[in-house]
Amino acid sequence: MDKSEGFSACGGPLYAETAGACFNMKKRPLMVDIVFGLGGRDFTVEAAKSVYDRLAKIAETGETGDIYTHMGQRER
Repeated sequence: MDKSEGFSACGGPLYAETAGACFNMKKRPLMVDIVFGLGGRDFTVEAAKSVYDRLAKIAETGETGDIYTHMGQRER
């Protein structure tokens, strides 16, 4: 999870550094990046629960869905 955007448009800085560090591993872990708290938005208990629910589903199915998502962003 990142609390800021990255310049690469491929995830936030923490995700980019972690993914880069894992690149040469023989068995890379499944990874997703969730950017949260942009614009001072709150990170609630419900939001934390949704993250853990998503991670549990990834562990169960092996399907990550979207790799890079934003949490709490307003609809357009």
